[in-house]
Amino acid sequence: MDERTVRIIRESRPQDYDGHTGFREMTPDQRLHWLEEANETFRALHGLVERRRTDRKPHVHRKGRR
Repeated sequence: MDERTVRIIRESRPQDYDGHTGFREMTPDQRLHWLEEANETFRALHGLVERRRTDRKPHVHRKGRR
């Protein structure tokens, strides 16, 4: 597990886990596995968003068209 994930876990609060994941019912090992997968998903999606932002050409408005 990378340092960023460990920091996020340490800084998390009980209200960060509001029941949508069944987090309270998980064993400690299952919780770590879930957090690792969530972190990987976040990093992958964040990377896609950043790539789209840099690949996108600025929009140019043409006169007389809307």
